[in-house]
Amino acid sequence: MGCVNSIRTSIQDSEGLENYIVDYEKDMLYIEFDIEKTDEKKILSRIPEKFKVIEIVSIDKEKVEEEKVEELKN
Repeated sequence: MGCVNSIRTSIQDSEGLENYIVDYEKDMLYIEFDIEKTDEKKILSRIPEKFKVIEIVSIDKEKVEEEKVEELKN
């Protein structure tokens, strides 16, 4: 869990960071941020180099909300 704490400590006060989850079991870091204040590169640059970033996936929040509404209708 030291790795998880290192990641949390390195990003927790990032400007524009709204939410994050470190999933130790899946070796994943999920981040939500304000695109008007920062971007994923700025946040990820704060993480120590020993933690390797394999893939960055962007999710359109509006699209996700629309899909939830459609699911509720069905």
